[in-house]
Formats: sequence, structure tokens, C-alpha cells
Amino acid sequence: HRQGGEHYYQSIVALPLVKAAQASLRWPNKVRIEVTERTAWGYWELAGTSYVIDDEGVVLPDVKPPEGAPIVYDVGGPTVLAPGDRVDTDAVRLARSLLASVPEQLSLTIMRLEYTPEKGLTLVTDAGYRVVMGDSQNIDYKLAVWRTVEEDVGRGAMAGHVLDLRFRDRPALQ
Repeated sequence: HRQGGEHYYQSIVALPLVKAAQASLRWPNKVRIEVTERTAWGYWELAGTSYVIDDEGVVLPDVKPPEGAPIVYDVGGPTVLAPGDRVDTDAVRLARSLLASVPEQLSLTIMRLEYTPEKGLTLVTDAGYRVVMGDSQNIDYKLAVWRTVEEDVGRGAMAGHVLDLRFRDRPALQ
């Protein structure tokens, strides 16, 4: 019943909590399906609703992320998400990376993560200024420019300003 096994496999792969599945035939008439589940990473807050997402930005049903999980605030406009939908994967991966590297490399805490389709990911630091990161391209370069600007201007003088790192050849402090 190979077709029956294929049907079960496709049904399993379509579930929002399934990250991957691998099917193998077992002689004489059995199918073994190994499933890798998605795990909750954080929240994607959109139009006042918090959606649980995994580390690839897939919306998950009926699970909770770990205590103190990050929240990405999507301020780009109201919409509704359903389990299995995918938010901006690059923004989620960038948020994960920055949450790990910024405190270590810049001795700053990220207080808030914000997202819009136009600007990508923006951070609010505990030093009172915002950093528009955009996407994950050239992340090491962006972190180096951020560090250099902060050294040149001074952390205290940056409070209330926005550092825009989206455009490699022209970072801007507004």
C-alpha cells in the first residue's frame, strides 16, 4: 500500500508543528515515518495578537515558548496569522543572532525588537537609542560600524537618536 503510506506522509508533513519527516519502506508492507518537530522560540506580536513562532518564523499552534522568550513587534500593519503561516524568516534569524551577539560585543541589552516590511528589523537598546538593522546581510560589518559610531559619538550622546545601518555605504545617525 505504497499510495496509502504516501498519503499519511503528506498529511504529516503538512502539520504546522512538523519541521521535517522522513519516510522509509519496511518489508513487506510497512512504512516508517520519522518526524522532527518544530520547537517554540518566541513571539511575533502583530496588531495586538501574540503568535508563537519557531526559529524559522513558522507560526505554531497550542505551544508556548520558554520563559522570557523574545518578542518581535511587527508594527508594519494589521493582519491575521494562522498556524503554519511563516513570518519574515530573515528577521527571526537576525533577531536570534543579535540577541546573542549584541550584549557580548557591545555591552548593550536589546530592550525591544521591532519589524516592518519596509525597514526590516529595528532594535531598541537599553542606552535609549534605536538601531535599524534591516536584514541579516553584512551583519558583522553592521556590528563593526555600530561599534565605531558609538565610540566616535559616545553612548550617552546617542540617546534619543536612530542609527540606520541598512545601507552599507552610508550609515546614518538621525
